[in-house]
Amino acid sequence: MAMICICALKRSGLAGDGERLSAISGIRIRSKAFDLAVKEQARQFGNWVLEEKIVPDVLVNNAGQFFFPAPPLFIMNAAA
Repeated sequence: MAMICICALKRSGLAGDGERLSAISGIRIRSKAFDLAVKEQARQFGNWVLEEKIVPDVLVNNAGQFFFPAPPLFIMNAAA
């Protein structure tokens, strides 16, 4: 049986969503809230997966969007 691991920023609704998806699909679903934009929480998520001996077939990370500063101008010009 496949396993899906769902991680989201907020706990509200996360467990219920996993239970509904599992009931519909018959797939085992594990879920836990972590803010993966925070380095320590990303580590905690990894530790949770290892401690629970979770081997997901699919990992869903609903962490959102990340914005990075623009690359230096000389790199942008070199690509043109």
